Amino acid sequence: MRNLQEIRKKYITAAVALGLVSLALIVYLQWPGSSHAERETERADLQQRNAQLTHEIELRKSTDPEKVQQALDRFYAENIATRGSQISKQLEKIFQETGVTAQSIRYPDITEKPPLPGVQWVKIETVVTGDYPKIAQFINRVEKDKMLFLIDKVSLSGQQERGSVSLQITFTTFLQEGTGAKART
Repeated sequence: MRNLQEIRKKYITAAVALGLVSLALIVYLQWPGSSHAERETERADLQQRNAQLTHEIELRKSTDPEKVQQALDRFYAENIATRGSQISKQLEKIFQETGVTAQSIRYPDITEKPPLPGVQWVKIETVVTGDYPKIAQFINRVEKDKMLFLIDKVSLSGQQERGSVSLQITFTTFLQEGTGAKART
């Protein structure tokens, strides 16, 4: 009888141990990222990323620094103002073309360094008034302008009569360093 109780205890211990191992295996199989399909997808993603980075490295190795400098000079000449008055004139042109009016234009100082060498930031804050479609056209035109304008913030300033809206718009552009004074209005 005693022998039977010992065998029974061993059997229960073995059954509990096997149950715990089975439970651990089930948890492992259900763990996110542990399925074969997910591992294969991750492997394929990593291989694609590796190919992209390898291609980018090869491009950078083969890029002629002289051509890069010429492209950068051309970009500056075509898209970045050399005088502050160019920025003001371009904004006036966009205001007239889109049919909106600027109630105020401010050029606050910026202390942070711009991401491009040889340029300085020009921050512009304005309140634009007009019909909603005209204001939408103004924002679209500013974003697509050849002069590089980056819209930072647009907020509703007020609503006028007959569907006219006033928006406060903050955007940034660049001015080539050493070529002229900062734009002021």
